[in-house]
Amino acid sequence: QKVSELFLKSFLKMFERVFGLIGSSGRGMSRRVGLLIDEAKTCMYPGIEELYNKSAQLGMTIGGYTQSRGDIKYKLGADLAEVVEDCVNTLFYLRTNSKTAREYMAENLGKKRKHNYNYTAQAGGVTDGRFMIETKDEELATPDHLKKLGVGQAYMMHAGEKYRVELPFQDEPYGRIEKPKLKEK
Repeated sequence: QKVSELFLKSFLKMFERVFGLIGSSGRGMSRRVGLLIDEAKTCMYPGIEELYNKSAQLGMTIGGYTQSRGDIKYKLGADLAEVVEDCVNTLFYLRTNSKTAREYMAENLGKKRKHNYNYTAQAGGVTDGRFMIETKDEELATPDHLKKLGVGQAYMMHAGEKYRVELPFQDEPYGRIEKPKLKEK
């Protein structure tokens, strides 16, 4: 595990150095670079927040996928994990069993202001009466909504907008990778 963490850290430091050079030159990338990291907990180390801070403006998109926000906090500590999360512009929330996580997600998705209009006529006629407007804030998604998400369903936040999305199912790839068989081990 330590060897793989060292390799991942060296690999990510390479991107940090390249994008540092690009940033210091005053120019961006002509084509966007995408770095997609599944099980991103393994790639988290103190210092990765610099890559998250600078890369988006310079032409790099980082997709770090984790099972839980706790994975990042475990590897980086609460303060650095918050720095990394603050640099993330697109969030996907899928179903989770953790009540605390669902409450956080529902709060993060925010609320919408809803107005209810009510007119009450008086006994004297149609023109006499009271008009009331009741305003209250409702959660866009409750923790219960998040618990009931099915396979391929999620809530997404991007560029200040919020969406409920259906992700298409994709079959397993057909390819097969075979390791070479060596005469000696």
